[in-house]
Amino acid sequence: MSQRQIDVFVLGDASKTYYSGTGFASIQDFRQGIDRIQLSGSLSDYNIVGNSINLAGTPDQIAVIQGGFTPDSFIFV
Repeated sequence: MSQRQIDVFVLGDASKTYYSGTGFASIQDFRQGIDRIQLSGSLSDYNIVGNSINLAGTPDQIAVIQGGFTPDSFIFV
């Protein structure tokens, strides 16, 4: 039986959030409880609206995730 690979979708690094101001990431194969989403900063820097991740205090959408995710799905750097 093969092991499932853990995917990490990188939407930011220690210096910045990707897709800020320009477009957004469309994640279509996210597996809740297995995969992770890497973001810059902390959860308070973002608003989760349905299946969308937006920068807090702005209408700037940085990602749309198909399928469910929870705050445990995130890795912050």
